[in-house]
Amino acid sequence: MRDPLQRLKYLPWLLLLQVAALTTAIAGALDILLMVGLIQLAQLGLFSMGVFQLPLTSVILSLLVFVVAAGVGALGVWLMERFFTQIYINTGVLWALVPCLGLTLFLFTQLRLPQLLVGISYPQLIGIVLGVFLRGKRYWRAF
Repeated sequence: MRDPLQRLKYLPWLLLLQVAALTTAIAGALDILLMVGLIQLAQLGLFSMGVFQLPLTSVILSLLVFVVAAGVGALGVWLMERFFTQIYINTGVLWALVPCLGLTLFLFTQLRLPQLLVGISYPQLIGIVLGVFLRGKRYWRAF
């Protein structure tokens, strides 16, 4: 009987962690720039932070966090396709990318940097899975 975890040993974990770290760095930098931009707009009086007090805005913000997480997952696959061509992408590699992204996003949240949309929570993890597999659709293999 074959060991189902045997395939995990042969995945390119170090390269996937590099992809995840690069993805997290790009997403984190964009998140910080967005926050700084919103603060600058609020200081200029062009943007009211009181808008975030509306109940509807919390729903929109939750949806935006989910969509940004899907974008982070898709960015990870795109970076892997574009810059890490030595990785043979298949379903197993796509599934392995998800915990790598989760780990690097968790480490990013531990840095205590200001965060607006990028972080790690259950809805964001679901968004990452959705983004990884929507972008990596051409690499799905039928069993």
